[in-house]
Amino acid sequence: MLLLNEMKKVLNYKKTAIFGASLFLLLSSHSYAEQGVENQITVHREQMKKIVTVYLLIDEPAQLKRYVDDLKKIAKPNFNRVIFSFVRPSLPNYQSGSLANTGILGYFDEGDGNGTEAFNQLKEAVTLSKQKSIETFLSVGGWNYSCNFSLYGENCGSKEMNYDYFPDPNDPSEADLAKTSYNNLITLTNDLGIDGVDFDYEEFWHADAYAESWAGQPWATDIANNILKDGGATYDNLMKNATGSGSTFVMPKTVNKVQSILHLIMDNPAASQLRFASAAPPVGARPITGFVYGDNKEDIYTKGGVWWKGNLKGLWYNLASKDKALVSRFDSLGLMTYDLCGNNAVVCAPYGGGPLDLPGQVSAYMKDYQVWLKADKETEAKLNVSDIGKVDFYPAKYKINSKIQFGFEVNQPAYPKDINGQLQLTDKLVNQILQQQKNSDGVIIWQMYSGQNPSVEGATTSRYTIQQSCKMFLADDSRYDCNANFPSSENEQ
Repeated sequence: MLLLNEMKKVLNYKKTAIFGASLFLLLSSHSYAEQGVENQITVHREQMKKIVTVYLLIDEPAQLKRYVDDLKKIAKPNFNRVIFSFVRPSLPNYQSGSLANTGILGYFDEGDGNGTEAFNQLKEAVTLSKQKSIETFLSVGGWNYSCNFSLYGENCGSKEMNYDYFPDPNDPSEADLAKTSYNNLITLTNDLGIDGVDFDYEEFWHADAYAESWAGQPWATDIANNILKDGGATYDNLMKNATGSGSTFVMPKTVNKVQSILHLIMDNPAASQLRFASAAPPVGARPITGFVYGDNKEDIYTKGGVWWKGNLKGLWYNLASKDKALVSRFDSLGLMTYDLCGNNAVVCAPYGGGPLDLPGQVSAYMKDYQVWLKADKETEAKLNVSDIGKVDFYPAKYKINSKIQFGFEVNQPAYPKDINGQLQLTDKLVNQILQQQKNSDGVIIWQMYSGQNPSVEGATTSRYTIQQSCKMFLADDSRYDCNANFPSSENEQ
């Protein structure tokens, strides 16, 4: 009897333990489920969030002070991301807590010796921005800091200016500099308490200098058959079999350079909490590995186009073809849909017979990114050779995670030099393009303190452009005031 009672106690204990464990598992699974739902909601919110990005050029401390003073005057801002510009890519001598040798705020070298004070001023501006619900990014590169003056000369600009370029991890003579520089970039970003890095790569010179000829065209039968024999139209197979002859070009060395740079930056453990954005070339999403004779209206969204040098056409498409996961790590790609021309159909049109007006060109370039990199449905590349030897090639279409923004430039365009070909932004065009792109992920604006162009009737201002962009993309977010007097009137130039 005693043994029976003891057995009952054991059984009751086991039942209680099992019930307790089951209850714990049930509650735990419920907790994890709730956490999973919350994570999904957070991801969804981030995906749906629109961005009004404003670049802040700070070549000297007075420009930063103007921003801080203006920000202190308002309760709520009319934009939700600021990009402090620009840091030089070559950063071998960064010392934590000082902007000396970083290229920003006038400290291309030691400057006036007050690099520590300047660092603290920038950090205070970052803190103030975040307090007002403004995301903060640090831009590396830009035009001046993407130009090798020793190779490109005055195509970079005046020889009196400071120039720098991105050290190449794949070049043995630059590999150590690249590793140190990109590590220091992440250290600087974290030291300042900044949310992310804006990758503003504009190395036209590199793409041109290391371009390889492209032989793809509708009757390149042998080339197409060799690609098929090697397993199909992958990026590597296209570069292996269709380069070395032809009248157009591709840029495999530049694609490799950018890929390697981004891995050094993004794979750094210290960058795990950072976000990434890019100022992207408007022509960057169109395939340049087309088996076509040119960029024809009928083919550009199915067969792609070709490249004749002079820009970074196809850079982001080719990067996605080679390393889609890398591209998808970008929070946003902001298209520099400005410095476009409208006075030469052959040079200026986004494709043969394409539009020459600013809204038309913005629309065309945005469509490139939407069709090729943000496709509703991904498709694999298809390469066919007919019985008579005609080649049809349909490049792959991708669906990356990154948001796609269009771009506004407030000041007088830098290109073309002929002012009759410049496409100046006006108040009317701001509203027209915003309405046209209302379903996009937002806008990048160059730049916060650009002056109004007095020679163009109706030329817009920074404040008007920011306010109208806010009304289109941030009007439903109570953290922002789209009518905020920012930049303040007395500080606009």
